[in-house]
Amino acid sequence: MAPCWSGSPEEGERVLRPLRAVGPPSADTVGMISSVALQSAPDTSFPTGRLHYWKSGYLRDMTDEAIQTLLEPTPQMPSAMSGVGLRRLHGAAGRVGPDATASHIGRISTTS
Repeated sequence: MAPCWSGSPEEGERVLRPLRAVGPPSADTVGMISSVALQSAPDTSFPTGRLHYWKSGYLRDMTDEAIQTLLEPTPQMPSAMSGVGLRRLHGAAGRVGPDATASHIGRISTTS
């Protein structure tokens, strides 16, 4: 998990408290970092020269059917470097319409 809290650090600590109470993590590297550092953190996992294909869509709910749909093709993934990533946007990020920011530019929708 790579949680991101955009707000007061004190409120972020309060929100993370239940996650940290689940049990001792193998590593807890959550701390204050810049947006640029957060966005570039996975860069080393995607080196130049590898074929990277990203496709995105939006789910309103993580249903059993959605989970099954995501899991079905994973055994046929062509490489151990393949993966499926999920992100949950809520709070302030979820209250902004998808066309209200530059983030909608270049978006690939799976709803067509």
